[in-house]
Amino acid sequence: MPGSTGPASFLMYESATGERYTLYASRAKTGTAQMRYTAAEHSGAMYWSDDGVAYVLSGPSDKDRLNQVARLVYDQNEKAEKNGG
Repeated sequence: MPGSTGPASFLMYESATGERYTLYASRAKTGTAQMRYTAAEHSGAMYWSDDGVAYVLSGPSDKDRLNQVARLVYDQNEKAEKNGG
C-alpha cells in the first residue's frame, strides 16, 4: 500500500480468542529506535524502527500482551533477515 515515504505493508490478524492486531511497516529515515508504547481508549500500540524500517503494532491496550506480540514480530523479522530475507 502507499505510505508517506514509499511502499508500505499493512497486515491484520485475529486470534482464535478474538484478539485483533494490525502491523504497519514502511521505510523510514531513522536507523534504530527502541520500542515505545502508547494507548488511547481501548487500544494500544507499540512502535519502533530497525535498520531503516518503521513498525507500528496496534491491538488491545494490555501493554504486556502487546509487548509480547511486538517482540514476536521483531524476533521473526530478525530471523528472516539472518536467513536472507
